[in-house]
Amino acid sequence: MKPSLLKPAATTAALLVGLACVTAHAQEIPAPTSATEPSRFALVVEGGTVGFGPSVIYTINPKWTVTVGYTWLDHNYDVESDDNKYDGKLKLSNFKALANYHPWGGSFHFSGGVFATDNKIDVTLRPTERQTYKINGNEYSSTFINSLGGSATFEDDIAPYVGIGWAKNPANSGFSFYATLGVFFAGDASANLTATGPITLNPQFQSDLRAEERDINDDLEDLGAYPVAQLGVLYRF
Repeated sequence: MKPSLLKPAATTAALLVGLACVTAHAQEIPAPTSATEPSRFALVVEGGTVGFGPSVIYTINPKWTVTVGYTWLDHNYDVESDDNKYDGKLKLSNFKALANYHPWGGSFHFSGGVFATDNKIDVTLRPTERQTYKINGNEYSSTFINSLGGSATFEDDIAPYVGIGWAKNPANSGFSFYATLGVFFAGDASANLTATGPITLNPQFQSDLRAEERDINDDLEDLGAYPVAQLGVLYRF
C-alpha cells in the first residue's frame, strides 16, 4: 500500500477506537431519570370518636409505618346515676404514637401503641321541678344547695391501644381515604363531686354525695375501654 493511503486509514482507525471508548464509558454511567421516589411522609386530617386533628405517617419500609398525631374535641355527654341525669360535657385531648404492620405491603395494617390522654367529663346537676336534689335516695331542698357538680377523669394517662386501619400504599403518592378502628384502655373512671351551700356541713349529705360519685363511676365503666373509630383524608408526598 502506498504511504499516501496509509495516513487516512490510520486516522480513521484512531477515530473508531476513540468512539468505541467513549461509548463504553457512557454505558457505565446510569441514564438520568426524571422519576423520583415518593416521600416517606404522609399527612392525615382525621375525625371521629377521639376528636379531630392532624396525624403524620412515616414509612420505614413496605411492611412497617409509624403514626403520630393529636386529636381533641368538646361535646355534650349526659351522665346518669341511680337517681339523676347530669348535664355533662366530654373534653377529649389525645396524643397517639402507633406502629403499623402492613402484612401484604398494601393499605391494610394492624396497629399497636399508646394514647397519652387528658380526657374528662364535667357534670352539673340541675334541681327538679320541685326545686329539690335527690342524692343517694334522699331529697334535699335547693334552698340549702347553691350548686352541685364536678368532673370525672380516668385512671391511666398512658393508655395502650390495639386496632386495624387502612392507609395508602407507601409506594404510591397522592390523596387517599384513611380509616382506623380500635380501642384504647384508659382504666377506671373517678368522679369528684362538690356542692356549695349550707348543706355541705351536713355529714349525711356528704355521705350521700360520696355514694353518688360511686354511681357515676359505675355508669362510666364502659368508657374505660374507649372505642376508636376515625375517618380522614391522607396525602402521601
